[in-house]
Amino acid sequence: MKKLLLAMTFCPVVICMVVLLLMPVSAWAHGFAGKRFFPTTLSIEDPFVSDELSFIFSYLKESGEGDEPPVNSYELEGEYTKRITPHFGITIGDEFRILDPDGEDTEVGFGNFEVGAKYQFLTNAPHESVLSIGVNVEIEDT
Repeated sequence: MKKLLLAMTFCPVVICMVVLLLMPVSAWAHGFAGKRFFPTTLSIEDPFVSDELSFIFSYLKESGEGDEPPVNSYELEGEYTKRITPHFGITIGDEFRILDPDGEDTEVGFGNFEVGAKYQFLTNAPHESVLSIGVNVEIEDT
């Protein structure tokens, strides 16, 4: 039953990713405002609307508290961002986690499905500045 539930959760994500990846698009530069190039960073949200596919793998060994054993946590996160207009884009993403506590059963599963939208409302080339606003929502599986 658990495998069927994982498959039912995973299939719509894969289908959406394939459809979005197969759509023909024009490519634009990632992030320029005047002569300044803004690279993507992991710690600060990207202000530009762009076409991107990203995967992030992380590993964390969490120390146990009290009677709880230490836990090895593995996470693979995927996110696809699609530019709809030059200043508006949407994002979909999900994560797959493996929690492996010492001496206990390993748990695996997906996180909450994430969707978002971003609008880049100001690009000022003379002042080399960019402003955007966005919203991200996690859809909880109940």
